[in-house]
Amino acid sequence: MRRRSRLALALTTALVAAGLAVPAAAATTVTTSFTGTAVLQGTGAHASRVEVLVASSTAHLAPDTMVVSSEWVNSDGTFSVDAETAPGAKVYLRVHSGTSEHVDELVVGADGATALSYLQLAPIVAGGGTVTLPTTRVPGYATVRYTASRAVACARLLRLDGSLVSEECSSYGTTSTTFTFTQVVPGRYKVQPRWWTGATNAAGSAVSLTAAPGTTTRVSSTVSTPAVLAGTVTNASGKAVPGVAVYAVRGDSVTSTMTSTKGRYEFRGLKAGTYEVEYSGASGSSTTAAKYRTTSTTAKVSSGTTRTVNRTLAVGASIKATVAHAGTGLISVTAVDASGKTVGQTSSYRTGAGEEKVTLQGLPKGTYTLTVVDEGRHRYVTKTVKAKTGAWVSAGTLKPAKRTVTLTGTVAGATSGSVMALGPGSRIQVDDSDISTTGRYELTNLVPGTYDVDVVVFGSRGMYGYRTPRTVTVPATKTLALPRPVLVIESPTRVSATVTYQGLPIERVELSDTTNRGALVSESSNAQGKLNVYWERTPVTVSATGGWDSLLGGHLSPLYLKVVSPTSVSSAADLKTISLSGVGGA
Repeated sequence: MRRRSRLALALTTALVAAGLAVPAAAATTVTTSFTGTAVLQGTGAHASRVEVLVASSTAHLAPDTMVVSSEWVNSDGTFSVDAETAPGAKVYLRVHSGTSEHVDELVVGADGATALSYLQLAPIVAGGGTVTLPTTRVPGYATVRYTASRAVACARLLRLDGSLVSEECSSYGTTSTTFTFTQVVPGRYKVQPRWWTGATNAAGSAVSLTAAPGTTTRVSSTVSTPAVLAGTVTNASGKAVPGVAVYAVRGDSVTSTMTSTKGRYEFRGLKAGTYEVEYSGASGSSTTAAKYRTTSTTAKVSSGTTRTVNRTLAVGASIKATVAHAGTGLISVTAVDASGKTVGQTSSYRTGAGEEKVTLQGLPKGTYTLTVVDEGRHRYVTKTVKAKTGAWVSAGTLKPAKRTVTLTGTVAGATSGSVMALGPGSRIQVDDSDISTTGRYELTNLVPGTYDVDVVVFGSRGMYGYRTPRTVTVPATKTLALPRPVLVIESPTRVSATVTYQGLPIERVELSDTTNRGALVSESSNAQGKLNVYWERTPVTVSATGGWDSLLGGHLSPLYLKVVSPTSVSSAADLKTISLSGVGGA
């Protein structure tokens, strides 16, 4: 307990003796009562709950961490909620609708002004007593219905800064002219049609709209004339083959679809150029298509034209086997040809010890080595079989090895990472081991045979070090020392960044690139504004949102934070500090 000084005691005694009032100590807290009415717009029904949020003077925090008190709204819509705060504290109310038809969280600021985020409002200054607020009306969610002038696969709902809010697509392999977005927070957006899902393959320019509360906003746009690759897949008898997976591959771009019940497939919106077109019954959606051999061809497409490529599939060879598994987990069986190329693979999940029947179909005739990879780390001896076109061949029962062998060693210069044993040529992972802080590894579940040994370590600047494989035969070799890994593969650069809003750290912000291509992604910032950003080292512009948090009204909100700097990113140094100011999209 703190003692009062003798001088203070003497002064107090003198004042009392003179009949004068003693000055009261300044109050450290005040209690303010907030009263008002909160109803749902359009229905007049009462809202669910009211919370008091107290803002920090040193950072912009997530609303959920700012709650100091809460009360239910009465059946007539009235509420009264008390909050004990420091005098002059900056306070906001947050009203919950309690329904799926209305915006769940609406923030109330000074003079009863409302917004989706407290960043958009002036605060109420707590001074004790009672603060009576005007009626708060919680808006209903909006519905956005988009119509394209021609059929496309998807439509994207975007914020005005280009960041993604939601994507709606037709059923796989089909197209549509109409797409509907529901439970949309009212505000300003853009809609863009897409030939296929994802950030690329735009089918036309984005069209702007304002989504009004409690109503359906209809918007349409003209879709560009696409480059089309289409055709029909049949068998040797000329009958259509449904359920065949068809892939159009150009460089790193892979687009896929399935043949219809009439054997038809179609790719719309391809960029002009030459594509490798692959037809795979084994990867398709139909068991009857699985028996056909995978085949491929090349096709050149031009903008605004349709290229027709029909394909006839031939029946391939089929292998069946029984896997005697020893526990729960995923098992996969892979067929590898004489050159080491993986030709077929199937996998299944088992829930305990027992037997699992597996099949591999649509294979070219030839000799194959069957390899079993078991999630439970039960190692299997490989088996070789000869497959014939149009016929089934049995590989019998594939059983775990009665005894496994161990390969140990060290990795020069490594204190973390992993060592992997892979099937030679096939590159199928058979076993792996963590690298200890002293650089040691131990592969304990190998069966006798020859393996490629790889090393992967996490290095500086978010890069992976990768050693070109060594080949080793066990158990002839029991110890293998591996050299320092050589950098040949790079992952995104990881940057430790700080994000501020109007000069103060801000919590729960997520960063991305405005193209939505994943070239820049981030974690969510903490209360000090710190976060890790992962960048693919390609020039981008930065977009900032509140992710799934209620900082900006939730994930289907139009709001975004305006980026002051950097205006563009061309080096990791550009991402060290992200400055934000202002909220857009309302």
